[in-house]
Amino acid sequence: MAEELFNASTTNNIGISAGTHTAPFSEQKLKDVAPLTVQVLKEKNIDVANKNPVRLSKELTEFADKIIVITDKIYLPDYLQNSDKLIFWDIKNGEGKDYEFHVAMRNQLEKLVESLIKKIG
Repeated sequence: MAEELFNASTTNNIGISAGTHTAPFSEQKLKDVAPLTVQVLKEKNIDVANKNPVRLSKELTEFADKIIVITDKIYLPDYLQNSDKLIFWDIKNGEGKDYEFHVAMRNQLEKLVESLIKKIG
């Protein structure tokens, strides 16, 4: 969700989303594994239904200028534990949560993305 909101809000930067828990879902479409995420982004004219979740890799983290973390630090790979690129956002996991939770999460992420874009230009 954060990746898509970020990319819809800036043309000067590129956001790439990757997760630490995506391996079981890498061959599935978001519409099948995260339908409420798809729905609340569609309400902002962002279509992610046919995207596949991406697994976090060391190569992706080396490419990145900043790494926004929306998970518990204990789930980070060792190579990221002490990275100066990390920014932690306190976002609750939407798994198993209802539509209203996903709307609130999207709205919270929009504000965080807006703030980040102001900082980085």
